[in-house]
Amino acid sequence: MPNPVTVADQGVFLGPDEADELIDLLADAAAVTGAVAGQPAAEAALAGAGASQARDCAELAVDLRLTASLLDADTTAAGNVSAKPAPARKSTGPAGNHRDTPGKTNTPKNAGNKLK
Repeated sequence: MPNPVTVADQGVFLGPDEADELIDLLADAAAVTGAVAGQPAAEAALAGAGASQARDCAELAVDLRLTASLLDADTTAAGNVSAKPAPARKSTGPAGNHRDTPGKTNTPKNAGNKLK
């Protein structure tokens, strides 16, 4: 029998539509979990599902909301990075040594010798 493959074993790449669906799913799960928080049957079901003894529905709802917001922020940031090309650098030399730096004048080395 082959070993099961889990998501932790490999990277998962989501497109914008899949990420939006996952964010919505996490938000819905957080809303439902938050609505049943504190009810003995819900808390017992969470404990029976293998959650740690210290974990309750309210904490799970907060974690789901946080995960959804972090995923949303990550996908928004990734979209902004891919949509905007990086600005081109004007010079690769050290800072402050640009020829077009304001306040500097380019005086020829032999300028005084021509006025004789």
